[in-house]
Amino acid sequence: MGAGSSVWDCRLIRRQRHLDVIDPMRYKNRLCPALDCFYRWSMRRLSFAVVIWLSVLFVARSGHCSTTVVFLRHAEKATLPADDPPLSAAGKNRAKLLADVLADAGVSAIFVTQYKRTGQTAAPLAVRVHVNPQVILAANNRELVQAIRKVQDGVVVVVGHSDTIPMTIAELGGPSVVIPESEFDNLFILTSAPSGTSFLRLHYGLNSRSAELLDQKQSQVMQLRFSRSGGFAGVATNVDGVVTFHDGIAEVGSSNGYDRTLTPTEAESLRQSVNLKDLRSLGAQSELRDAYQYELVVDLDDKKSESFVFHNDGTEGKANSLLAWIVQECQRIWEYRIRS
Repeated sequence: MGAGSSVWDCRLIRRQRHLDVIDPMRYKNRLCPALDCFYRWSMRRLSFAVVIWLSVLFVARSGHCSTTVVFLRHAEKATLPADDPPLSAAGKNRAKLLADVLADAGVSAIFVTQYKRTGQTAAPLAVRVHVNPQVILAANNRELVQAIRKVQDGVVVVVGHSDTIPMTIAELGGPSVVIPESEFDNLFILTSAPSGTSFLRLHYGLNSRSAELLDQKQSQVMQLRFSRSGGFAGVATNVDGVVTFHDGIAEVGSSNGYDRTLTPTEAESLRQSVNLKDLRSLGAQSELRDAYQYELVVDLDDKKSESFVFHNDGTEGKANSLLAWIVQECQRIWEYRIRS
C-alpha cells in the first residue's frame, strides 16, 4: 500500500478503537422506533468495522507471514453448578451476537477450553462459519500458543477466561491487558507479523452497566413453588417446597417442616437462574417410567405466574441450573422427612 493508504489505515484504527455497540434485540419493543433503528445501525457498524480492520491487515500480508487472532472472554455465565456453569440467558444472547459480528471475518480456527461456558460462547459462530472448535485445557497456555502459530490461513478466534486471555496475548507479543470479573464485552484483535505486532480492543453487545440497568427494569421473581412426584417408589418420595424472595434473601420451606434460609449469594444466584424463555423451551414432556416429575410455578412481582412440568431423565436437570437446584433441594427435603 502507498503512503496515503497507511495514513488512512491509522485513522481508521484510531476511530474504531473505542467503538461500543448495543445489541438491538435486547431492546426490541422497549424503545421508540428511532432509537431501535439507531441500535440496529450500530450493530451493523461494529460488524463493518471488524471486517474493514481485518481486511486492512490482510492487504498488508505477504504470503502467510502474519497471523490475526480475535481473543475474547466467554459470555455471561450462570452461577450453578459452581464447578462448571453454562451460559446464562444474557450469555446466550451475547454468543449469538458474536456470531453476527464475526460471521464475515474469515474465521478458519476456533479454540475453546474444557469448560462449558467457552464452548457455548463459540457454538453459534462455529455453526455459522462451519468450523469445529478445538478444545485445549485452560492451563495449557503453551499448547494454545503453538496451535495458534500453526494456523496459516484465515482468522483465529480464541474463547478463554479473564485470567487466561491476558497470558496468551502477552505470549504472542501483545500488550498487557486486564479483564475485570464483571466484563464480558471485550474483543481483542492481535496481528503478529515479522514487522511487528498490531493490537486493537473493541467492545460488542451490552456492557456490564447497561445490562445491570436493563435487568433492574425486568420483572423480579418473588416466589418459586415446586414439587416432586412419581419415581420408582411412587408416593413415598413425593415432596413439595416453596422459595420466597424478600429483602435480598430467600427462604425455603416445605409442608413437612423443612426450613432453611439461603445465603445472599445463593439467593441471588437462584433468582438470576430463573429464565422463563429457557423453561418454556423445554416444553411438555411425556411421562417417563420410573422418572420423577417436577412441577414448578414461578410467581413474579407483577402478579403474573407461569407453570412448568419437567422430568428428571438425567438430562434436563443438568441442562438448566434452576432445574438442577430444584432436583437437589427436593432430595434435601425428602432426606429431612426421613430423618424426622
